[in-house]
Amino acid sequence: PLRLAMKDGRATVKRNAAWALGELGVPEALETLRVSLKDRFESVREMAAMSICKLVEKHSSQNEKR
Repeated sequence: PLRLAMKDGRATVKRNAAWALGELGVPEALETLRVSLKDRFESVREMAAMSICKLVEKHSSQNEKR
């Protein structure tokens, strides 16, 4: 459902979906977020970038603990 929301025409829906994908922290969301870096809405691009950073940080810290 969140990946579908990223295709919505409204910036608020897409921005909130990008935020949620980052909060969930699943690596499978990276491709969807990467595509959103080229979205026409600046707020969506910014949230996608922040969510990607969050995912990378989360997974790099998990790898350090191993």
